[in-house]
Amino acid sequence: MENGKKLSVAEIVTQRLIADLEASIKSGTTPNWLKPWNVGRASLTVISEKSLINAHSVHAYRGMNRVLLSCVASTYKTAWFMTKSQGENLGIYIKSEEKHRGIPIVYWGQFKVKGEKINPDTGETEATEKNIPLLRYYTVWNIDQFDLKQGDMEKIPAYKKMIKQTPETIKANENKIPVNEAGEKIVAEYIENDGPNLTHTDEDRACYSPTIDVINCPHRKYFKTTESYYNTIFHEIIHSTGHEKRLKRDIKNYFGTQDYSKEELVAEIGATFLAAEAGIHTPAEHTNAVEYLKSWLRKLQNDPKMVLIAAGQAEKAANFVINAATKETVEVKQAA
Repeated sequence: MENGKKLSVAEIVTQRLIADLEASIKSGTTPNWLKPWNVGRASLTVISEKSLINAHSVHAYRGMNRVLLSCVASTYKTAWFMTKSQGENLGIYIKSEEKHRGIPIVYWGQFKVKGEKINPDTGETEATEKNIPLLRYYTVWNIDQFDLKQGDMEKIPAYKKMIKQTPETIKANENKIPVNEAGEKIVAEYIENDGPNLTHTDEDRACYSPTIDVINCPHRKYFKTTESYYNTIFHEIIHSTGHEKRLKRDIKNYFGTQDYSKEELVAEIGATFLAAEAGIHTPAEHTNAVEYLKSWLRKLQNDPKMVLIAAGQAEKAANFVINAATKETVEVKQAA
């Protein structure tokens, strides 16, 4: 109760988030958000045209390279890339008009340097070895940028692996994390009532694309807990409410900008509201949400008041999702 008024679930969650954020920011610790799923390179057992991979090695792109390539992958038929030399090894060559349109990526590694030193105690020569960081730049092109002749696609390792997949292979990726009925109901009813398309893949990313109105999420089996699976989908669902045919938030922002950071606050806070509605907002998920919010607040001068502004939009978005099944009218009004 506050001044005799009963607080809503959203208000209670917001107050907890702000209090914990203020305490965390004052502590001076760096954000420690933990990614709630683990796909990994070796787990990419099912290949699709939208798997963000190197078409030659069939390895999934990770880290900064995933960010760089995912920005352009949606403009092509596939999300497969490879270098000029990888293509030439397969007898496939870049279209002349595409040669200057490659995308730079980076490779971090280490190489060992061996040497010798004199042991000051014994005077003997000893072998030494140290690791030196190595940074290399590569340029890759999407498969669509190569001049594919008849039969060329069949040469590409990613394609060979994709067509060898069987229903049994795909069935092996059935979700292993238990279903939460309340969470499943929220997701299903929102998607079914003019919501975005929801796809599950073996890709190491969860995201919402407003251009094609699609949510991409790793398979349930890759998540650490039931709660983390639904929180991740809820986060992307809140993003999708900003689509122009729904609540019309400005969600087409560049990564790292203040507007992008504000939308991340809205999505994460909205996800906690939906998790609370489904009864799966656990202490562990709350802590991880605080760390995630803290990472984006750094772009906004660590001002917890920004959470209040974002919470207003987040509550409208969460209500929109919850009311989707009954088609209740939700007031569409941007937070001041």
